Amino acid sequence: MSNANPPPGATPPSEPTVGYLQFYRRWDTPLDDDATRAFSRLVRNAPDFAAFQALAPAGSEERRLFLRHIDSFEEAAGLLQQGQMSEDLFFDAWYAMPQSWDRAAPFVLGLRVEARNPELYAQFEWLAGRATQFWAERERNPPVWQPIEDRAPGPGDEAIFAAFHQIWSTPRDEVAWAFVTDLAQRAPDFATFSQLVPPGSVEYIKFDRVFCAYDQAGTLMKNGIIHPALFFDAWQSPGAVWAYAQPWLQGLREQTGNPHICENLDWLVMYESAWRNRAG
Repeated sequence: MSNANPPPGATPPSEPTVGYLQFYRRWDTPLDDDATRAFSRLVRNAPDFAAFQALAPAGSEERRLFLRHIDSFEEAAGLLQQGQMSEDLFFDAWYAMPQSWDRAAPFVLGLRVEARNPELYAQFEWLAGRATQFWAERERNPPVWQPIEDRAPGPGDEAIFAAFHQIWSTPRDEVAWAFVTDLAQRAPDFATFSQLVPPGSVEYIKFDRVFCAYDQAGTLMKNGIIHPALFFDAWQSPGAVWAYAQPWLQGLREQTGNPHICENLDWLVMYESAWRNRAG
């Protein structure tokens, strides 16, 4: 998206908002699906750095994928520190912090010794601390969300929504939706879900893609970036999705100790109901 000469009907996105959207597109590729799976494999299967080195030796594809995953956090930290990316959007939608640092820290510390560089991935480490502060501040001072409610969508809103929709309308998304649609029939509870969608699996990546899309939509809508009318008219109802996904998401939150997993879907469900009641 660009904020130069926007069509009428929408406030041009701020530079930090554009920076966030550009950041997301850079790190949302099929290669990053592979990198996420490699990260998950290593943090589950390597109890220490020696095991990590054996499973992902220097120069290996597994090491390259692991580093790509944590490189995204390193870049994010720099953009946030420089004011080039929205902190609210990043932490709200990339809810894996600080947990990702906690899981990666033993390996990063080993990589620092291996590379003789005590500052290696220092930005990633900083990001984890900042994430902890961010969520504590949000709990103390919950924000007042400002979705677009005062006007019908205009050409500018349509352009912003089209850019968002394009990100989630790829062949990867068709495969992911087909999987989730089938999963809704096969996994009525979290125990079954856990058997069919183990962490780090191809199946988990498919599941995660669908629900990250809704999480992103919630983040952007409650911050007044996506017009509700356009999203609710074009996408499957968040309420309908929540009806079958609730046990999966609540189970994941309890299992991981991370209450922020896809929490923007919860917000979308509540907001959709209120929005449809107002719309008549």
